[in-house]
Amino acid sequence: MSQSKPEYEHLKEFRTIAEKLVNMYPEVLDGIDTKVIQGVVITNKDPKDDDKDKYEIRNVPYPIRMDTAFDYYVIFNQKIWDGFDEAHQNALVMKALLRISKEGDAKVVPYDLKDHAIMVRKLGVDYLDNQSIPNILTTKVDWTKE
Repeated sequence: MSQSKPEYEHLKEFRTIAEKLVNMYPEVLDGIDTKVIQGVVITNKDPKDDDKDKYEIRNVPYPIRMDTAFDYYVIFNQKIWDGFDEAHQNALVMKALLRISKEGDAKVVPYDLKDHAIMVRKLGVDYLDNQSIPNILTTKVDWTKE
């Protein structure tokens, strides 16, 4: 039996959230160009049970990048995205933006606790599973170390 191919749709609110986060938190997101990042959702598949990151980020390699406006695609499962409230969607977009290279080289920064400690420090270890995280677009968060 053949598996169905993923079907994708643009996630329109991704760009809006990303732009607001970059404008609100330049101290951690400076150098990120939201115009080269496209958010999409997979609409016809169930999420993987072991998907702890809740998204996938792919950079667009050369020479393909010569013919597209985007350097990155951030891919979410529609069911995961729709299952999150606004606070968790904003945190998930922030988590993805922290993986974007600020050097303009279209590289994905590997996930490690050192680079993403600000999320854990301010929102908690299991912040995507915690029902009471702050909405980082309505409550200004000081990402600096305490």
